[in-house]
Amino acid sequence: MIRALTISLCLAGPAAAQAPSAILTDLWNDFSSTCAPFLANPVTAMAQSPANLQYLRHEQSADGRLFRRHQGRWGLGQYRLVEVAVGTQAAHVYCQIARTSPDHNFNSNAMEATLRQILPADGSMRLAGGPTRITLMDPNDDAEGDVDGISQTYRKFLLEGALGPRSDLILIEMSSPQVLFTVSATVPLEDVQ
Repeated sequence: MIRALTISLCLAGPAAAQAPSAILTDLWNDFSSTCAPFLANPVTAMAQSPANLQYLRHEQSADGRLFRRHQGRWGLGQYRLVEVAVGTQAAHVYCQIARTSPDHNFNSNAMEATLRQILPADGSMRLAGGPTRITLMDPNDDAEGDVDGISQTYRKFLLEGALGPRSDLILIEMSSPQVLFTVSATVPLEDVQ
């Protein structure tokens, strides 16, 4: 079970009025409510209708083994993507929740500080990562336009322990103008309840 209550309580204090805390609280609550059912029992979750049907694209194969739900639009600030592939013994769940802001840049320094502050002191959740630089290079020098050597810095983290006893990692990426929470996990079907 995702530890949404612990994180929400930590974020709900006086700092919640600040933009980074408010964005992270909303993102974490959305991540918990959207992704947790698919991690707990992907087959049952695939059969459930989402609460919000705005801007929804829902796909499922005829045999019920492939599933994709896309909800939201980047320009409106919210985005949800869930993909499930059901095998005979396990299902693979990919769930990504994002917040975007086309009008202004997120303060990723403040967001990183907030993320680090909400981790429980007992060490049950761990955060690794930080600023990451990517550089666009064309080794053949035949790209259209001059893209060689263009670099972008963003923040990428792995959050471990937020999914309780599961060993899955949550990937968190922060850049201007978006923040993404992603989990990609294999769920043994014999373990679902």
